[in-house]
Amino acid sequence: MSKAVDLGIAAISITAERELEMDFSQPMFDAGLQIVTPVQTSRTALVKTILANLFSAGGLPYILGVAIILVVIAHLVWLLERHHPTGMLARLEYYPGIFEACWWAASTLATQADQMPRAALARVVAVVWMFASVVFIAYFTAAVTSNLTLQQLHGDISGPADLPGKRVGVRSYSVTTGAWIRGILADDYGVDLSRIQWVTFEEPHVAEFRDPPNVERAPAGKDINAMLLAGELDAAIVGAVPSDPKLKPVIRDPEAAAKKWREKHHAIQLNHLVGVKDTVSRAAADEVYALLLASKEAAGDPPMLPHGLEANRRNLEVAVDCAYKQKMIPRRFTVEELFE
Repeated sequence: MSKAVDLGIAAISITAERELEMDFSQPMFDAGLQIVTPVQTSRTALVKTILANLFSAGGLPYILGVAIILVVIAHLVWLLERHHPTGMLARLEYYPGIFEACWWAASTLATQADQMPRAALARVVAVVWMFASVVFIAYFTAAVTSNLTLQQLHGDISGPADLPGKRVGVRSYSVTTGAWIRGILADDYGVDLSRIQWVTFEEPHVAEFRDPPNVERAPAGKDINAMLLAGELDAAIVGAVPSDPKLKPVIRDPEAAAKKWREKHHAIQLNHLVGVKDTVSRAAADEVYALLLASKEAAGDPPMLPHGLEANRRNLEVAVDCAYKQKMIPRRFTVEELFE
């Protein structure tokens, strides 16, 4: 950190604080970067679940159907009850008599109405409606209960498709790891990144970069993991496999997803590179390169550490494409332009 040396090759762990001052090469181990979400739900989430059931593609037609049947029953009761001398309807006119009939039908559906029809045929209709109400309420209660049970077991987010409309934490929007995760969400799972509210904890790592409108800064002193567990975030991009049982990965099988991604793109997700300035002599550059090769061999020759420009050409092309699709760069640069 004192800048007494130009390059360090040692067991220097990668931390957020050090990344502000230094660039790191590809690590010698898989850190398990992934996006996670809490398993348990908050009370607010439970309310959201109930409302989501009410206005879902399956729930809304059901509610509208019951409402139509309720209005039909109310009209039948009004027609049959209005001429009874001691009927339950206080008014014989259609308005507001029909509203009294609708109130009776709704009360019978929800609990039990205070009055019952007096006309014989109206009572038959009322009995049929009471039995139908039991079925309607039982079905609705079972549907909501099953969804709440699943919500408690799997959390608010069961997969990438649930992320739009949620608050997702990331260290910095322009950080490489966050860009890769967003690229996977968009390309492999069809997630609309603009519909996610991103919450960052650091300034952009590139001075010229400006965060998009759907990015906000977390309050000073806030911790990403603490906000996640407190329900202030719905999900977060973290740098290690979570050991907390209250957290789970959004992508259920991250290792299988990573393998599928590599097979699809024929590349790896570059994070850090070692480069040498053109002011450094060729001999010094070759010496640094030789040391890096030696360190790779000493580490057991891990396959995820390609050396040299050509070995990384495809990796760099995929990285450029990922950044361009997220509008982090103005155009797709060629590999050669990266080193001009």
